[in-house]
Amino acid sequence: MMVYNECGGYMKILCPAKINLFLNVLGKEDKMHTLFLINQTVDLFDEIELSVTDDGEIKIVSDDDIPLDETNSIYKAALLFKKVYNIEDGFIFNVKKRIPMMSGLGGESTDAAGTLHLLNEYYNLNIDKNDLADLGLNIGSDVPFFVHSGFKIVKSTGGVIEEVPFDNPFNHYIIIKPEFGLSTKDMYHKIDSEPFEIIDSSRMPYNDFMKVVPDSILDIKNHLDNMEIKNHTLSGSGSAYYIPLKRVDRHLLKEVKEKYNDCFVIMLSNTEGYIIEGNNVRRIYDNDNCKRYVKMPRRDKK
Repeated sequence: MMVYNECGGYMKILCPAKINLFLNVLGKEDKMHTLFLINQTVDLFDEIELSVTDDGEIKIVSDDDIPLDETNSIYKAALLFKKVYNIEDGFIFNVKKRIPMMSGLGGESTDAAGTLHLLNEYYNLNIDKNDLADLGLNIGSDVPFFVHSGFKIVKSTGGVIEEVPFDNPFNHYIIIKPEFGLSTKDMYHKIDSEPFEIIDSSRMPYNDFMKVVPDSILDIKNHLDNMEIKNHTLSGSGSAYYIPLKRVDRHLLKEVKEKYNDCFVIMLSNTEGYIIEGNNVRRIYDNDNCKRYVKMPRRDKK
């Protein structure tokens, strides 16, 4: 097997987490939930490093406790990319997982979108972001948002992405991730028992899943209420809970860490998107364009 980055070259992508600043479940359409979301990517990153081989196989390598088979979203994205764009090469993806699983921070979806960005960049295909997002929708409903990234409105079943007509009032977030996770499938099953209603997005931050969270999440909510913190809610279907802030508050962060010393607690900030690195140069994908600072080594498709 020949590895094409064997001469000291490599290409990797940093894949951001997201916060749902607004999540309104509007109903169901063809067994899929229709949503209105306002999302923001934040600076907690998974890392995916790519090696390209000549054996045609897809392999995932990681020291973290993640699936290494075809159930991994990275594998799904790579396989789909190979089929659609007739790629014969094989791939080895070395993954460093920093976004907690089952947290509502979008770890699987961002990894899938990042894989599409990485392969698009490696093969110099210049695929339009809208086309890449349409491809990503075949993997999961959150993937199109991550392809675009930044501060966005997401509508319907995930395929409609729009600019938000106002600036994000928040710049930083204190994340509280309990040791337990919440199943997205189970949370959607629970929300089906609740009446669907249209909520005014000016209530941001807001999350419909707060109607059906377990008592352990309500305990966090009630404690923050008692601290007289006005804004806080769940991200996605959980279990990560967050406090949005206009400015960094180290004192509050210390208080939260002391209270929730058995949880993963971190301060995060807004980020515009993915970062691709290779041979000591970097490209930053913002929500509109790829900012090309230095020409990177890459290999054209066969």
